[in-house]
Amino acid sequence: MPASKTVTPKSVEAIQVLPYFPPVMMYTLPDGTKGSAENLADLGYQITGSGASATFTAPPKTFVWQNKELDQYDVDYVASQLAGQRKNLDTDKYWQGGGRAGFGDISALDQQMAADLVARGITDIEQIGEQVTKRTPIYAADTNISDTQSKQFLTDWLSSPASKSFRYTTYQEDGTPYEAWNPAVGMQVTGADGKPYVMTYGDTGWGLAPAIKTGETLEKQIINKVTGQPLYDPSKYSQQHELATGEPKDDGSYIYSGTYAGAGNTAYHIKFTDEGLPIFYTSGHSSSDVDVGGLLQFAGMAAMLVPGIGTAVGGAVLGGLGVTGASAAITGLVGNIIIQTALTGGNIENAIKNAGASYLGAEVAGAIGSAASDLVSSPAGMDLVKSVAAAGTRAAVLGQNVENAVASAVLGKALNLVTSKLPDFEGADAKTKSIIMNSVQTIMSGQGDITTKLNNALTNGALTLGLSKVDGFNEMTPAQQLLATSALQAGLQGRDINDAVLKAAINSAQQAVRTSAATLAKTDTTNDKLDAEIGKAYQDAGVGSISDAISQGKPATEVVKQVADNYVIKATCRINRKIDPEKFLLLANNAGIDVSQFTKWKCELQMKEWKQLPEETRATLAPAITSEPGRPTFSVELTKE
Repeated sequence: MPASKTVTPKSVEAIQVLPYFPPVMMYTLPDGTKGSAENLADLGYQITGSGASATFTAPPKTFVWQNKELDQYDVDYVASQLAGQRKNLDTDKYWQGGGRAGFGDISALDQQMAADLVARGITDIEQIGEQVTKRTPIYAADTNISDTQSKQFLTDWLSSPASKSFRYTTYQEDGTPYEAWNPAVGMQVTGADGKPYVMTYGDTGWGLAPAIKTGETLEKQIINKVTGQPLYDPSKYSQQHELATGEPKDDGSYIYSGTYAGAGNTAYHIKFTDEGLPIFYTSGHSSSDVDVGGLLQFAGMAAMLVPGIGTAVGGAVLGGLGVTGASAAITGLVGNIIIQTALTGGNIENAIKNAGASYLGAEVAGAIGSAASDLVSSPAGMDLVKSVAAAGTRAAVLGQNVENAVASAVLGKALNLVTSKLPDFEGADAKTKSIIMNSVQTIMSGQGDITTKLNNALTNGALTLGLSKVDGFNEMTPAQQLLATSALQAGLQGRDINDAVLKAAINSAQQAVRTSAATLAKTDTTNDKLDAEIGKAYQDAGVGSISDAISQGKPATEVVKQVADNYVIKATCRINRKIDPEKFLLLANNAGIDVSQFTKWKCELQMKEWKQLPEETRATLAPAITSEPGRPTFSVELTKE
């Protein structure tokens, strides 16, 4: 009899039935069964614990297959894997033969095939594997020996016990018996010295040459990897299907069982991927009923054909590059190209340029190709691609949720990817490294798509690393910390983070602090009030300062946003304009414009009057004017009292 199973509720919900009674806890079990503890007890479930921590022991359920009572839960799970694999891989067309119609539909066939496996001890299709039972070496003759040596090896062998099994007695025409031997070119024998030799025949007749191993033939069988028992065992399974065999077919697939239900004789096939995972399909009595070319191709390179994996890899890569807003089609295209070329050793940059030009434009495809190549060529980038492809493929073959598997793989590899993209991460102190790593894990574990989370993790990591390099950051006043953080954040926003970008952002932060310090130092009252107000904003954000937030592993960008909601950080940039007098006057005269109203000689713009001119007038004179940015000045203004 099957054993009972203990399950944890999938969800627990408190329902207020009557206002004067305590709420009733409603449980939803993994198999979809729903009810209160009392309802479930009536169905035969035994409850342990209470509330959200309750567990239920399900009553035994049986599935009768060939007069055997099997655990219904095991049969249902394996059947769900078969159905999930067919959905993930789109392999329905490879399920041929009369079995599905014979049992009623494809889901009923899933149940029967699952029961067949459960009866052999399989409760998860991942337990199915191959085992090598015998290795037979393949030899070739050493061609670097003379005919004389070859004949001597043969003579020695013929006179040794090693040739006994190849010798026989025959008779001459006069009836005289004599001993002969039965040679064949390429025949492998054990020489007189106990070493392998190969029979040869040349211009001088028969000979033996020392053997050189060129490979080996493998005899395999399909097994339950947990128990080590063969799935094909006529001595154990008395009702073993006639088409089943213990050895692989020429295409490497196995027929482990079958059914006589419906028209014809349906065989159950398994083909293993390169990673050793089983792919199922069925055929009629003749394997010619189904063309498995596509299925066998999938088994060799599964990741490229699994929907969702390409999109995930593309999203991860584009996110790591800071590219946001790409469509699902473009993201999937980039991802599939990366997987295919990365796993086959091709040139990623050229592949994306060539394939993406018609969709993205040559310039955009070239930029993404170059950036993707740089990323994936790194050990961390290649590790992420391989891990995502492997996890997604594994989930698809095992009938699991591909998106969840991919997300878990990205989460596991995101830390290495982000830190590999941060300039001089390895040179940071241990505290800063720890803060960055905690921050990455926090962001990647949160809500949102892969691209956004990776981009946010990279930006936050760069912000933390940058602040650690801002001179005296921990000793700054709250106002100065906020200003430095905001300036650094602005410098990194939407940028492909590299050493030059990070250094420029750090310099901007330091310049902002220096400029602000000079302004705030004019009055101690202003400085003290501003620091006090920002300190209060920190408390509202749940931290003592930005420095504390970073040390606690909280995403610094979120803290900056909360604090900055109370302030306006202004950057005032002056524009210095120079006029080419001759060109300016020539343009004005040709257009009949009187410049005396808005200029003074030596030909300098009066900006108030200039800005009041009609747009067409300014457009006419603009070619004579050059504009250069002046030095920016920063100020911090309290907006909330």
